[in-house]
Amino acid sequence: MPEWGTWKFAEVEPADMRELFRRAMWRDGCSTSQIRHLRVALSAMFATAVDDGLLRSNAAQRVRIPAARLEEPTDERAKASVQPYGGPACDG
Repeated sequence: MPEWGTWKFAEVEPADMRELFRRAMWRDGCSTSQIRHLRVALSAMFATAVDDGLLRSNAAQRVRIPAARLEEPTDERAKASVQPYGGPACDG
């Protein structure tokens, strides 16, 4: 999540979560199970901020986990969206 380094919690949106999960799967080789654990941890963190009145909504809530990775995308647009981002390192 280094790309979020200077962001405030309130700036993180569900689309940012989806992108994080997608990149973790394709770039870092995270499994669906690993991403599910990441989502649970992030959701708990955001839920606490909501409970404390710091946020209005939980950006991780109801964000779907990407489908299991079968093979790397082949079209150029898909490849362009799978650039290194320095996110969580997963053992494939």
